[in-house]
Amino acid sequence: MNSMHYQQQLDSLVQRASEILKTPGKAVVLDCFVEQELLKAARLESRTGLTSALPLIGFQGHGRGHRTIAGLECYRLAIGELTIRFVKVLDQLSGDIERPTQDFCVVPVEHYVRFYRFLREKVRRNPGPEELAPIMPEESKARLWDNSVGFLTQGRELLKQYDVPQKRGILLMGEPGNGKTMACRWLRSQCYKQGLVWRYVRAEYYERARAEGDVQALFDLEDPGVILFDDFDLGVRNREEYGPTSHHSTFLGELDGVDAHKGVVYLFTTNARLSDLDPAFLRPGRIDHVVQFPRPDAELRRRVILEHWHADIRQAIDVEFIVATTDGRSFAELTELKKLLVLHFLDSGKWDWDWAWKIFQTDARYTKPSRPVIGFARPSRRVGELAANPLLNHFVPGSEPGGDTPL
Repeated sequence: MNSMHYQQQLDSLVQRASEILKTPGKAVVLDCFVEQELLKAARLESRTGLTSALPLIGFQGHGRGHRTIAGLECYRLAIGELTIRFVKVLDQLSGDIERPTQDFCVVPVEHYVRFYRFLREKVRRNPGPEELAPIMPEESKARLWDNSVGFLTQGRELLKQYDVPQKRGILLMGEPGNGKTMACRWLRSQCYKQGLVWRYVRAEYYERARAEGDVQALFDLEDPGVILFDDFDLGVRNREEYGPTSHHSTFLGELDGVDAHKGVVYLFTTNARLSDLDPAFLRPGRIDHVVQFPRPDAELRRRVILEHWHADIRQAIDVEFIVATTDGRSFAELTELKKLLVLHFLDSGKWDWDWAWKIFQTDARYTKPSRPVIGFARPSRRVGELAANPLLNHFVPGSEPGGDTPL
């Protein structure tokens, strides 16, 4: 469906919602957090279909037991002494999460500004969930914050004064299960707290935008913020080893942009090694800061137990013994061990580390790690080749567990 068809469908649904409201309406898209806050304060008044038919309701085995799949939900919202009505439009039949007509609200034009101010006040009072800070060396965490949220809130005006581009590129690297996702969640919560924009771009979003010739929209923000490209390897593989594709020119070109991007931090995560990424992607100006997430050392394993495990568990186990026993294990594997401990406690009323460790070792997924090749790397490549890369000759694998690699 092209843009014209989208607009026609959008106009039709807005008109349908306006008929329900009995006044001209204006469409607005809310992010998941803002919508959650809105629906907490609103009361459902009625449901109807997308045309004149009944709405399509989906039954589910959790939550309230049902939800609207396709239809219009009319809500009543009290804002002080004023009560306004708005319509939430849901059309999830296509499964296309980027369709502009899939999920949005229609607000009476006369109350649009008041509605906006209400939501802004809600967000200021409740800036989103406070995510736990990632378990990583304090220096690395501080530099990650300085290069992302700190850059957007403190450094942009000075950069503007000295005519330096007001954008940054950050790359988070490491095997799965060692803290990249936790770091991203923490940065997201920090963005919400500071009033910054957060956008999450999946590979399928990029593919769809590329097919429609609208990739540029994924790289631009109207307000300062962070754009996360999670496990995004399409346009960043080493062309000398994997061959060039049209993704390289498109992705790298948009990352620079004909018009300089301002007030934006591009955040990338990958399971690959630096030597498997294209030097053109890694060059300064595109990637300015690299953070490594290796398997946690003893100090980080101790911290995750002391900071993230419940006090009841900590009192019942020998923390130092577990730290020593779990050498080479990832954060995800430690979480699995904690889950086994809790499940056994629910069955037996005992905290039994020996039982949890025995069950853990019988799972083929958790055999002693052998540092396998990950991401899209070729098995024939040797880790030692990383140090031979002239772009990365200052980085020695294993020399800085959990450290940063400035480019």
